[in-house]
Amino acid sequence: MKPYVEDIICAQATPHGVGAISVVRVSGEGSLKLLSNLAGKPDSRFKPNLATYLKIYNGDLFLDEVMITFYKSEKSFTGEDSFEISTHGSPFIVSSFLERLKELGARSAEPGEFSFRAYINGKMDLSKAEGIHYTIQAKSELSKNVSLNLLEGTFKEKILEIKDNLVWAASRVEASIDFSDQDIDLNHDDQVFEKIGLARLAVEEFLKTYEIGAVQSKGVSVALCGPPNAGKSTMFNTLLEEDRSIVSDQAGTTRDYITQTLMVSGHPIELVDTAGLRDSSAEIESAGINRSVALAKSSQLILFLVSKDSVEDADLYYDKINKLGVPIILVNTKQDIQEWSSNFQAADSLEFSSKSPENILDLKNILEIKLEPYLSVDRNLFVDRHRELLAQAFDILVQLNDFSQISGSEDVISSLLYSSIEFIDEILYIEDPEVVRDKIFKDFCLGK
Repeated sequence: MKPYVEDIICAQATPHGVGAISVVRVSGEGSLKLLSNLAGKPDSRFKPNLATYLKIYNGDLFLDEVMITFYKSEKSFTGEDSFEISTHGSPFIVSSFLERLKELGARSAEPGEFSFRAYINGKMDLSKAEGIHYTIQAKSELSKNVSLNLLEGTFKEKILEIKDNLVWAASRVEASIDFSDQDIDLNHDDQVFEKIGLARLAVEEFLKTYEIGAVQSKGVSVALCGPPNAGKSTMFNTLLEEDRSIVSDQAGTTRDYITQTLMVSGHPIELVDTAGLRDSSAEIESAGINRSVALAKSSQLILFLVSKDSVEDADLYYDKINKLGVPIILVNTKQDIQEWSSNFQAADSLEFSSKSPENILDLKNILEIKLEPYLSVDRNLFVDRHRELLAQAFDILVQLNDFSQISGSEDVISSLLYSSIEFIDEILYIEDPEVVRDKIFKDFCLGK
């Protein structure tokens, strides 16, 4: 059953605002007839997949010169007859066309309804629909590439590999149930548990990628933290190679955070210059300091800066930052004034002068090394729904570790396998209850 898809929908497909062109999309059964009425031309005037130039009127009122492309259902995005109107990029013109389409029987589309129709008409599975959403929402090249794994189907391929192993195992177990009274050797214990083990390992490896994948999707950030006048704003400007943050000898100059994009290994990273960490009775500055700690906690790497003249103010706040659980690089700054080193304990430390090209290069190299896991695009998990379903499938597959043989436990093992397959299917929303049964007869030719 296809819910609320019997009518024709319309919407602007390009961003709102003024531009060179705008595109209005229309889809639904009867779209060709509606197009004929809109254009005042016979149906035969519109050849599928061929752009047609027209002047469109509403009665005596001229609307615009447009290009219209009609798509038959089998070749359209939604799986329905549809067409697209390319108009001049005036919001007023777009509004006029949408109003005219509604006069002719269309209605305004709900958010995501074109993709929804493509999904229910079999033009895409749910993961690909999610890929469209996340690709559109991508804010960087990195997040776009991660999202494209959904859109292009590489994520689906991995999920189907997991499912194939579970279906293979389930088909053997069910065969041993269905044909237990026949003189047929169905002892496949080793192969069954090998397939289950492969599926369990693949799911476990997938789940391990979620933390990195989620960061890649939302964006990688590096926070500059430390006491006032430790050189955070100077380093911020130095890394960006521009005067983006105000530099001053006066403590507390940065009362809120400042962000800017820094390119690391060709990928955009959000660099955050935070408020100096110190005790302060000033309400605005205190709020900025609290926000600094929150930003540091949500970042993937912290550069904790301390200078010789600010080291006395750093003890309390280094301890606070160190407890956040985020990797820290300790940077002893202002080495051009005096060579020195703090006594703070950190896995990574660096003596730094913003006036030293070698120091700047060393810091950039360290950033590349530390952030490398987040910059390598793979089939990483990043959608919460996928993670939750895979985690439930994994819990079931772990339970199957308790069985060393099939005999006597066929019903229980079969039930657990089917449950795990259902969770895997829900990721893509595959509904095929006969898939395991078909697998039995295809591979075994039983009963001949």
